[in-house]
Amino acid sequence: MHCDANMLIRGRPLECVVACLLILGLKTPSAVAEQVIAAVATNFIPTFNELVQVYESSSPYEVIAVPGSTGRIYAQIKNGAPFEIFLSADTVRPKLLEAENAIVPNSRFLYAKGRLALWALDEELLSKGLRKAFETRRVQRVAIANPALAPYGSAAIEVIRNLGLEGRLEGKIIFGDSVGQSYAHVATGNAELGFVPLSYVKNSMHPMKGFHLEIPQHLYTPVRQEAVLLRKASGNPAVETFYEFLQSSDVRTMIEEFGYKTMCPDD
Repeated sequence: MHCDANMLIRGRPLECVVACLLILGLKTPSAVAEQVIAAVATNFIPTFNELVQVYESSSPYEVIAVPGSTGRIYAQIKNGAPFEIFLSADTVRPKLLEAENAIVPNSRFLYAKGRLALWALDEELLSKGLRKAFETRRVQRVAIANPALAPYGSAAIEVIRNLGLEGRLEGKIIFGDSVGQSYAHVATGNAELGFVPLSYVKNSMHPMKGFHLEIPQHLYTPVRQEAVLLRKASGNPAVETFYEFLQSSDVRTMIEEFGYKTMCPDD
C-alpha cells in the first residue's frame, strides 16, 4: 500500500504525512503493531510495491509506503514524521541520521545502485545518440528532478556538465520535486526529454511507454541507495521482520530485475 505523493507536496509536509497515514488506516495502537511505515525515495516506489506484494502474501503484517524525494523525507524525519524505515536514494541522509543517533545501530545498508536514463515519447529524438538528442531544435524542455532534493537530479546535472551542454540547455531545464514529477513532465508533453531512473523504463511488470537511452556510467557519480531502520521502530516485530526481508538474497534478485544493481558497499 502506498500514499499519494501529491498529498505530501501540498501544505505543511509533516501534517500531510500524518494525515496521509491516518487515511491509510493507522488509527489504533493494535493496528500500529501490525503495520510497517516505510518512507521510500520516489525512484524506488515501483520496485518497492512489488516487493511488498511478495512480503504481504506470506506475512500477517501490512506495509505502508510513503513516497517522496530523499531530501524532503529526511526533513520530515527530522520534524518527527512517524516513519520506521527509510529507503533513501543516497548515502548522505542515512549517514546524517546515523550521526544524529536517529537510527538503530548497525542497521544502515546499501540496497541498490541506481542507474540513469534519458527518456522521450518520440523515438526519433533519441535516434542519433545522447548528445544529439539535446541538440535537436524540437527539444525546448528537459525535465530533471530537483538536485537539492533528489540524488537522480544531481546525477542528471553531472551528465549535462560532463557533456558540456550547460550553455545549450540554459533556460530549457524544468525541475520536478522528485523523479516522479520529472517523468510526469515528459508523459504529459510538458517536456520533450527527461532524466529518469533506468528502473522506470526497465520495469518489466509495468512497462513504460516511450523510448530511452541508458546514460553511460562514466558521466555521473553512481547513485548508491541506502536504507536505515529508525530508532522509533526498535522492538517492533513487524518492522524488524520486514527489514530482514529487504536484506534477503531473493529481494536482491528482484531488485536487479527492475534495472538496479546490488552489491557490497565497497563494490
